[in-house]
Amino acid sequence: MGAALLGGCAQSPAPQGSVSNEAPPIIAQKAVGASTMAEPRDVKSASLTANPVLVPFEKLSIKLDEDARKLIAQLADRAKSSSRLTITGFCDRRQVGNARDAAIARAAAVRDELAKAGLSIKKVQIKYVTEIGDKHAAEVQFHGG
Repeated sequence: MGAALLGGCAQSPAPQGSVSNEAPPIIAQKAVGASTMAEPRDVKSASLTANPVLVPFEKLSIKLDEDARKLIAQLADRAKSSSRLTITGFCDRRQVGNARDAAIARAAAVRDELAKAGLSIKKVQIKYVTEIGDKHAAEVQFHGG
């Protein structure tokens, strides 16, 4: 499935806006005014108290690596105690043909990993951004607590 998402043609990108995600009630939508901070290359150096917390992905991947899984496991208690979460997936549309779907898949991968740790997905909103150059990540934004 990952190859299919990333194998899209690099022609004009799909229109961006609100789309339904397969796991209701999550709604994926284009994030407005998303953070432009650079993604960390060393997951261990990411601050667990930061808001948002950045989970990096390889440019052509929608799968979490072992470091990302460890980071998400460390965030699970904080996520469960938050009233809601916004997870924004990022994928540079100039580098990946089907950037919108890849960005949504990255955010969903983070959501699903948090769900494995006991987070109710009803608390999660998924967004995507494809306009930020060379950013391949997902950001977890914590709200309330």
